[in-house]
Amino acid sequence: YDRAGFGWSTGGPDSMSQDTSDLRALLKAANVAGPYVLVGHSLGGLLVRRYAHHYPEAVIGMVLVDAAHENTRLFFTSDNQWKRVREQPIPIGAGFQELHRARQANPVPLGDRPLIVVDGTRPDPKVTRPEDVEREKAAEPEDLRRISRNSKLVLDPSSGHRIHVENPNLVAKAIEEVVAAAMTGTQLARPGKS
Repeated sequence: YDRAGFGWSTGGPDSMSQDTSDLRALLKAANVAGPYVLVGHSLGGLLVRRYAHHYPEAVIGMVLVDAAHENTRLFFTSDNQWKRVREQPIPIGAGFQELHRARQANPVPLGDRPLIVVDGTRPDPKVTRPEDVEREKAAEPEDLRRISRNSKLVLDPSSGHRIHVENPNLVAKAIEEVVAAAMTGTQLARPGKS
C-alpha cells in the first residue's frame, strides 16, 4: 500500500504514529487477519519496525528493503547540512527518535522472528555524501540485520535504492523465504551455509 500522501493514497504525510495507526486500520478494514510478515521499503522500513514495536504479537516476520535506519543522517536543504533525522524538531524526527530509544532499550526487538534485510549497493551518481556519512550508510544494513537473531543480509550490487523495481524477483524471494521460515519456525539459511 502507499502511505498517506504517496503514490495513489490521498491525504498528506503526517507522522509515523499516524502512519502506524493507518496501517493497523487498513489491515482491519481489509479484513486481513494476522499475524503478518511485514515488508517495508525506505521509510516504510521504519514504519513496519514501529508497527512490530507497538503490536509485537501481530508480526511473525519482516523484510526490510533498502530501509531507513533510525540513526541515519540526511541532507537538509534548508541549511545545507547532513543531520540525524532523529535529532530534528519535525514530526518524522520524533518517529526516528522513538525507534532509536526503543533499540537502545532492546537491541534485538524481533527476537527469533525471521528477518531478511535486502539492500541495493549500486551508488546513486546524483548523490554525493561526505566520507563519514558514506561509512555510516554502508554499515546500516548489517546493523539492521541485528534486530533479529534469525536474520540475514542480502546485498545486490546491480540495484540502487529502488531495488523493489530494479530487482523485484530478489525482493519476492526474500518475502517467500521469510514467510516459509515464519510458518515453519525454522532458521533462515545464511549465505554460504546450508
